[in-house]
Amino acid sequence: MLPRSYLKQILLVRITEARERLEKQIWKPISGPYRVSRSESTCAHRKLDEVEASEYKTIEQQPHIWGNRFEQCWWQLPAELIEDMQAQDGNLYLDWRDDAEATLYADGIPWHGIDPGHRYVPLPAEASDLKIESTCLRSGIWVPGNWTRMSDEGSKFEGAYTLRRDEEAWKAWVRMDLLKEFIDYGVRKAYPEHRATEGSAGFRQALEKIDPLIRRLAHGLDCSLDVLDTEGVTAFNNSLTALLSAFPADGKHILKCVLTGHAHIDLVWLWPESVGEFKAVHTFSTMNRLLEKYPEFRFGYSQPASYEAVERRNPELMDIVKKHIRDQRWEAEGATYVESDTQLPCGENLVRSFLMGQDGFKALTGKQSTTLWLPDVFGYSGCLPQIMAQTGVSRFFTTKLTWCSTSRFPHSSFRWLGFDGSEVLVHVTQAYGYNGQVAIKEIDDGQLHYQQADVHDAYLAPT
Repeated sequence: MLPRSYLKQILLVRITEARERLEKQIWKPISGPYRVSRSESTCAHRKLDEVEASEYKTIEQQPHIWGNRFEQCWWQLPAELIEDMQAQDGNLYLDWRDDAEATLYADGIPWHGIDPGHRYVPLPAEASDLKIESTCLRSGIWVPGNWTRMSDEGSKFEGAYTLRRDEEAWKAWVRMDLLKEFIDYGVRKAYPEHRATEGSAGFRQALEKIDPLIRRLAHGLDCSLDVLDTEGVTAFNNSLTALLSAFPADGKHILKCVLTGHAHIDLVWLWPESVGEFKAVHTFSTMNRLLEKYPEFRFGYSQPASYEAVERRNPELMDIVKKHIRDQRWEAEGATYVESDTQLPCGENLVRSFLMGQDGFKALTGKQSTTLWLPDVFGYSGCLPQIMAQTGVSRFFTTKLTWCSTSRFPHSSFRWLGFDGSEVLVHVTQAYGYNGQVAIKEIDDGQLHYQQADVHDAYLAPT
């Protein structure tokens, strides 16, 4: 047998293959398709209690095409599914095969969002009634997976199924995915022109230029993959635990970091206001599940307009959100009524947005917001520092200035001087996109240097 050192150039391909193999072991089909029923789709979005029981008609044939763009309908899940859910004691997931974005309701309260990023939805252990609110729209097509745009004919519904999740396989896949991203980062840093883990054949760069710590981690993962191949998933998890414990943090370089989830919702981008309100309910319900499951999780959201919409559509959901705000696990911050453009509106319009926004945040949290949160705006009016200073806002966060292919914005943290001499503290995330992770590159004489890491859905900042 060849020494392992001769095979190191195919190690990254082996890691990718093992990750994909683990992914296929996670989900176990249980039952389906179930016979479901739905109401007529309508342009006007109706609350759950506005739909009569007699309006639900059983779907006899699948696939089933329904709805015009932006229309809403309600679905009723059958008693058989609820019985299966209760029999599985909380480890059952809904596989809702419909193009449209949706929100699962449990006993009248929004439970979890369904979309390309949340394909399998955990079902509640105890519920006597399950309904689904759907909007004929698919916007999150950039998330990982083979997602396509919705057909002009409407949304295609292809059935409701249930699955169980293999927790050992899930744990192994999550850890494997994390280690793979970390190793990929080291490869890209050493060979920025070469995507070393993509593909399965052809020339591959040697690993000598990669950071020795990452090479050591990759070697350890390679040995753990031997355990996966010979002893199975549980033994592989135990091997990963031992591997990770062999890499203790260096006390000299420990930094305190804050990792906080957030949601940016375009209230009226490519859809009417009713869809923006639907998206708020959809997102808030998913965040409630995450906050419930992970005590360490924190979430932030701006836009008082969305909180008002959730209050109108489902007061019970808003009561849960308010509790998270009181418990300081949900941060309501942002200063303006919506995350608006600042170039097209006139000065009076901007002032009105700040005043309405600060009233909204005071009603939510008992105090005004001190941070203007505008991650997704392409330009900024020069009058903003003056308006901010006059409405109690001392800080400004954004990142969209980095979305430029011709010139790079040269600053990250700085003070912005307004026309009248007002100053506000600004931070511009130097990463492509407000969901990109900024990794610490090195610490030199007490100065932090940043480098973009191509990791989605996280923002890491030192404090």
